[in-house]
Amino acid sequence: MVQFILQMLVVIEMICINMITTGKCCTRKKTRPIVIAVFVLWSFLVISSAIFIIKALGIYGNGNGLFVLFGFLYLIPAGWVFEESIDYILIVICTSWIYTMFCFSISVNFAKMFDEAYFEIIALTLQSIIYLFTVRRFWRLVQDKFLYILHHTSAETYRSLRSLSISWFLTAVMVNFSLVMQAGGVFNFLIMIILLVNSYRTYILLYDTVRNYETVGSLQKLAMRDALTELGNRNSLLIELDRRLHEDTAFFLLFMDLDRFKEINDTYGHLQGDQYLKLFSEELSRLFSGSENIYRISGDEFIYLGQLSDKTEILERLAVYEWPLFKKRKLKFLGVSYGCADYPQDAFRYEELLNKADAQMYAMKESRQIER
Repeated sequence: MVQFILQMLVVIEMICINMITTGKCCTRKKTRPIVIAVFVLWSFLVISSAIFIIKALGIYGNGNGLFVLFGFLYLIPAGWVFEESIDYILIVICTSWIYTMFCFSISVNFAKMFDEAYFEIIALTLQSIIYLFTVRRFWRLVQDKFLYILHHTSAETYRSLRSLSISWFLTAVMVNFSLVMQAGGVFNFLIMIILLVNSYRTYILLYDTVRNYETVGSLQKLAMRDALTELGNRNSLLIELDRRLHEDTAFFLLFMDLDRFKEINDTYGHLQGDQYLKLFSEELSRLFSGSENIYRISGDEFIYLGQLSDKTEILERLAVYEWPLFKKRKLKFLGVSYGCADYPQDAFRYEELLNKADAQMYAMKESRQIER
C-alpha cells in the first residue's frame, strides 16, 4: 500500500506541475474553482484508466513512464476551460510534459542504482528536489520567452513548433522507457530515427526563424529609407538624432531646401521633378562623401548630420560646389538654401535643432528673395 501511495505521489506531482504550467500559459474562460475541480476529477479518471491499462499490459510500477502518454487526454478538459486553441494548448502541454518527463526519468534512473525496496521513496524525493530547484526557472522561461515565440511567430513556424514539441515529447518517453526496460534492437533503432527526425525539424524551425528575421529586417530597412532617393527618411533621422542626443555626441545639423523646386514640377511635370530630386541626392552623396548621414525628410527638404569639427569645411565646400552631375545631364540647377544648428551649443532637443536650422534656411531664402 505504501509503495502504491508513493507511486501515485510521483504521478500527482508531475500532473500538478503540468497543470500549473498550462494555467500560467492560458487564459481561463471558467472560474478558478471550476478549473481546479475539472482537472482534479479528470486526473482521477485518467490515473484510474492508466493504471488499469498498464497493469493489463504487465508493465506497471517499474518507472517506464508510459503513463505520461495519457497526458494527451488533458486536451479535452483544457479545451473547455481555456480560451486558447487546441493547437496552442497542445504545444504548451507537450513542452511541460517534456520538462516533467526528464525530471521523472532522472529520478527513476537514479533510484534504480539503489536497493529496490527504496526505489519509490528515492525517486519521489529526488523528483521533488529537482522541481524545488528548477520549476521556477522553467516557469520564467516559458512565460518570458516561450510564450513570446507562440504569440509572435508565423503560421509556418507555429506548425513546425507544434510537430517538434510532440516529437520531443515522444522522444523523452521512449528514451526513458529504453533506459528503464533496457530495451534494445528495434526499439533503440526507432529512438535513433526519431532523434534524426527531431534534428531535421529543429533545423527547419531555425530556417523558418532566420528567414522570418531577414524578412522583418528587410521591411525595417524599407521603413527607414526614402523610396525615391534611397536616403534615410524622417523616421531614420529621428532615430539617429535620438541616439546622438542619448550619447551626448557633439554634431551639427544642416537643413537644406531646394530653391524653386515647385517651378520644376509645374513646368516639366512630376516625373522630371523626381529625377531632379534623385540627381540632387546623388550630388549630396558626392559632396558629403557618402549617403550614410543624409536624410530626405519631405518633398524637397534634406538633412545632413555631421561632426561639429567638420562644419566649417562642409559649409565652405557646399558654398562653392558646382553640381557637376546636373551639368553632365545638361540640367540647370536652381540652387539650394540651407541653415545650421549645433548640438549642444544651439539646442539640447532635436525639435529645437530642426527649428533653428529651418529658421536659418528660411532667412537665407528671404535674403535671396526666393519663395519657400
